[in-house]
Amino acid sequence: MANPSSIRMGKRTISAGGFVNDKYKLNGIRVYNESGASLAINKLVAVGVTYDVTKKLPNVVLADADTVTHKDVYVTLAAIANNAEGFVFKGGLSTAVLDTSGATTVGDPVYLSQTAGGFAHTRPGGNGVTVMPIGWSTVKSSTVGQIHWDVGQPERVDDVTEVVTAANTITAAENNKVFFMNTAGGFANTLPAPFAGAHYIFIVTAAPTTAYTVVTEGSCQVLAGHVLTSGFADSGSDVETAATGTTVNFVASVAVVGDRAELWSDGTSWFASCICAVEAGITITG
Repeated sequence: MANPSSIRMGKRTISAGGFVNDKYKLNGIRVYNESGASLAINKLVAVGVTYDVTKKLPNVVLADADTVTHKDVYVTLAAIANNAEGFVFKGGLSTAVLDTSGATTVGDPVYLSQTAGGFAHTRPGGNGVTVMPIGWSTVKSSTVGQIHWDVGQPERVDDVTEVVTAANTITAAENNKVFFMNTAGGFANTLPAPFAGAHYIFIVTAAPTTAYTVVTEGSCQVLAGHVLTSGFADSGSDVETAATGTTVNFVASVAVVGDRAELWSDGTSWFASCICAVEAGITITG
């Protein structure tokens, strides 16, 4: 019989290294670490951001709550050397070496941290931060703390808003953010490189005497863009215009308070849906 990496015994697993794990460790997958450094035990890692075609395995990197692509998170229950294969899991019991003194009491939830590979006792917040429960504290201690890992599904912090009054370079970490454009002088909003699931909203809260723009960061076009003009402030009927380009313009002295553009990406292109009160208040050009 070949030497297996683990042996299943009822609801328990005995690994090739000899340690016994609970039933949650059966939810493990084989991965490849080419992150450039060894991954220590008790680290939260993101799987499948890239793929090693030679090893035919997903690559693994330290996970953090600020990176939008870190959606499929696991935990290391044994170290994985650099340029080596290993297993990561959705659950299990940590070794008793952690600092869990931040917990209010035993049983408090633990979350994916904004620090790569780490955990936090406080629910993270901020612009576009991922909230991901990853278990709970079973021993509260600054030196021999322990966590029962049970990695849950990620939640995005949606509808985070920002009032913007100057040139605005947007990051992937700000995904799902609403930008209120609030200076008559106008400015450019520069999108990040497109990524699947990207979503941003831009709303005029101060009518521009110089245009507001939303600009793609490179050669990617805004595709299948539509501008709907509401008839309330113009001709009395709605008008919808399709356009293709690289820039969404909130036109100077035409765009008014309440005009908005909503953009999504499939990872390759941007798609825009816009609504304005006056015809040609928003255009797509470039």
